[in-house]
Amino acid sequence: MPSQRLPLISFQNFRLISLTHYLTYFLTYISTGYLFNSIGLQFNIASFASPYQIISVYGLYLLIGSILVRHQDFAIQYLMGLFFLSWLEILGYSDVNRWVKFMISPKYASFASSFSFPYSIAHPNNIVDSIFTERNFSLVMVVGFALLMPLGNGIVRFIAQKVLGAWEGNIETKHEGVVLFEEEKDASQRLITEYISPRKERVMLKEE
Repeated sequence: MPSQRLPLISFQNFRLISLTHYLTYFLTYISTGYLFNSIGLQFNIASFASPYQIISVYGLYLLIGSILVRHQDFAIQYLMGLFFLSWLEILGYSDVNRWVKFMISPKYASFASSFSFPYSIAHPNNIVDSIFTERNFSLVMVVGFALLMPLGNGIVRFIAQKVLGAWEGNIETKHEGVVLFEEEKDASQRLITEYISPRKERVMLKEE
């Protein structure tokens, strides 16, 4: 029988992890964000314009993105990380006033600036610019920080296994699998289940 492809992202992942795992994700990503922001400040590379962005970027955006793709292998997670990070970097290093001038009207630029949020700051004469040039700064950030998704999922998985117990709480232990998504067939919904071993070996989805 033909096999089913796994969806690139799965919203089912959010209900398949426990509150303890959410807390582990949050603390891990916030700590990572604080560490990288401190390194960026220390070495005059780049930093957030406001400390709250550590929470909004790492504790929300990257955390949500990581959970959406956590059922994929490392390579796919990294490719999805490139997608998520590219939009984040474009917004982070863009000037809102220029967007408004180009897309709407120059006369609204000053009005937009009063409501614009602070974004990321690339420090002048930083080491990334020195090596890759200023034009490639955002590209280097995307290529490098896209690793946060697969590595973040791996770190949380390691913490869950070694410190908190079995990965996924009791779901995989009891049922040997997790429901990934639903599809409609013959005017009714079916649950398609991917069986995952305790060693996280993935088996292709099969139709009965």
